[in-house]
Amino acid sequence: MTRKLADAIAAANFAAAKLSTVTNKATADLQAKEQELSSVKEAATHFAAAKLSAVTKRAAADLLAKKQELSSVKEAASVARGQLIASAKVEADRAQAQFAAYQATSERAIAAVKADAADNLNAATETAGADKTQIGLTSTGENLPVVEALRSIPAVQEERERREEEEHRQQASVAVIRVLSEDAGKGDVEAMVAAMCAHLGNTEVQEEALRALGNISSTIEENRAQAGRAGAIEAV
Repeated sequence: MTRKLADAIAAANFAAAKLSTVTNKATADLQAKEQELSSVKEAATHFAAAKLSAVTKRAAADLLAKKQELSSVKEAASVARGQLIASAKVEADRAQAQFAAYQATSERAIAAVKADAADNLNAATETAGADKTQIGLTSTGENLPVVEALRSIPAVQEERERREEEEHRQQASVAVIRVLSEDAGKGDVEAMVAAMCAHLGNTEVQEEALRALGNISSTIEENRAQAGRAGAIEAV
């Protein structure tokens, strides 16, 4: 009985030792698995963090590049707008200056026409008187006294000389206008207008002056169109 109890106790102790060994081994295996799992979790966490950081950095770099591109576009648009405004202002100032010059020329031309009209009226009156005196002189003398007719001879001669001189001036004006208009727009507008006003009754002078002024006007319009095209190109 005692022996059986001793054997039972020995068997129990062996079983307990075996169980302890198995338990310890299982505990060690569990701890190893837990450490492995922890390492895997830690590695996964580090990988995810690195991946997220790379994506975040790339997104931040793309955003910065887009901002810089937008800033460059805005700056270019601002520069183009400034150039367009400056070009338009220059053209407006030039057009205003040309209009002022034309207006001043027109006012001078009108004044010259009025003065020339008054001179022509006075000259016509004097010419009519001289012609009447000459007719009276060559007739029977009944229209005017002989003494007055004789006195009018110098006036008649002076009027003839004045007409010849006027004809020479008209021819000279035609020649000058032709020379001024040869370069199509570089002629002196005031000189042409003055020539027209000084010889209102001469068709040749008027035609040459109008032809020259037409050439100048065409050249000015062409220059203005070229300037407008240049401004548009700069704006683009």
